[in-house]
Amino acid sequence: MFIIAILVCWITAFYFNLIVQDQYIPALGIVGICGSLFVLGVSYKINKMFSSNLVLNFLRFCGINSILIYVFHLPTFLIIKKIIDYMNFSSSFWGFVIICFSGIFFPLGYGKILSYNASIYKLLLGRNP
Repeated sequence: MFIIAILVCWITAFYFNLIVQDQYIPALGIVGICGSLFVLGVSYKINKMFSSNLVLNFLRFCGINSILIYVFHLPTFLIIKKIIDYMNFSSSFWGFVIICFSGIFFPLGYGKILSYNASIYKLLLGRNP
């Protein structure tokens, strides 16, 4: 079902040539929805194939705390990108690895720190820690 939905969205976006100059915003929304559906489908398949292990537990933890990653990844990226540019890693494999891992682990750390103050956590993230 997920694959069919993704294919329909991609075919619609590219067949009707939505990615043209100023009209790319609806196509970006469609591609974002397709990406989300793809991740959900892959996650479901992985969960059915494997028993609970360390990798799946980490993926579940990231899923539960995805709002943290979503809210805090951009400020983290901006700071880490400046550091990576300063160190001349911007167009290297290690720069990509650093920015990907920092975009996941730093927001989780921020969330842990914020969880000690429930009112601020609820104000920023809309739920209790």
